[in-house]
Amino acid sequence: MKKYMYIIKKNKYCLILALFIMSFYLGRGVCALAKNTGKNTNSTVIVIDPGHGGSDPGKISTSGVMEKDVNLSIAMALKQLFENRGFTVVMTRTTDCDLAPDNSKHPKTDDLTKRTALMSKSNVAVSISIHQNSFEDNSSCGPQVFYYEASDAGKELASSVLGALNTSLCVAKPRSIKPNKEYFILKKSTSPTVIVECGFLSNPAETLLLTDKNYQDDLAHAIYIGVTDYLAQSPSGHLQ
Repeated sequence: MKKYMYIIKKNKYCLILALFIMSFYLGRGVCALAKNTGKNTNSTVIVIDPGHGGSDPGKISTSGVMEKDVNLSIAMALKQLFENRGFTVVMTRTTDCDLAPDNSKHPKTDDLTKRTALMSKSNVAVSISIHQNSFEDNSSCGPQVFYYEASDAGKELASSVLGALNTSLCVAKPRSIKPNKEYFILKKSTSPTVIVECGFLSNPAETLLLTDKNYQDDLAHAIYIGVTDYLAQSPSGHLQ
C-alpha cells in the first residue's frame, strides 16, 4: 500500500512539474509573439498630400494631362507602401476635391490652411506633398524636391528623398534639393515637410512616363525609400 502511495505522490509531483514547464514555455511563446507583433507594427504617422484637386487642376500638359490627377495616383501608391509596412497614413485628399469650404471667398488659402493643419498635428513624423513641375523649356525633366530653408529636418528629408529618386530612377542629370521660404505649405507646416516635384508636365516625353502606372509605382517606391531612410536616421526615433 505504501508503495502505491509513493507512486501516486511521485506521479503527482511529476504532473505538477510538467504543468510548470508547460506554462513556462507557453508564457515564453506568448511573450515572443507579443514582441514579434510589436516589431511588425508602427505608430509613425505620415501625412501624404496630393497637391491641387477639385476646381484647381494644377499644371496642365499640352496633351491635357492634369497635375491633380497624376498627384493623386502617385500619392495613393505611396499610401499603400507605407500602410503595408504598418505606418499610419493621413491623406489630405483621396478623391478629386479641394479642401476649401463651399462658397469660400479665399479658396486657395483655405485649402492650403486645412492641408497644413493636418501636417502640423503633434504626432506627425513627416509630411510629403506630391506635385508635378512645369517650365517654359520643354526639355526640362527629372524630379526636384523643395524644403523650407529654415528647417534642418526638412533639408535632411529632402536630401534623402531626392537621393532615392535620383538613384532609383537613374536620373541622368540629377538636380539638387531646393530651399524655399515662400511656399505656404513649407512655411506653415510644423512637421518636417517636403514638396516632391516628380517630373515635368511641360516635357511631352516625361508626361507619358508620369501617366504610366508602372512609372508612378517606381516614383512612389523611391519616395518611400527616401522617407524611411530619413526616419531610420532621425534622432527623434520615429521609425520603430
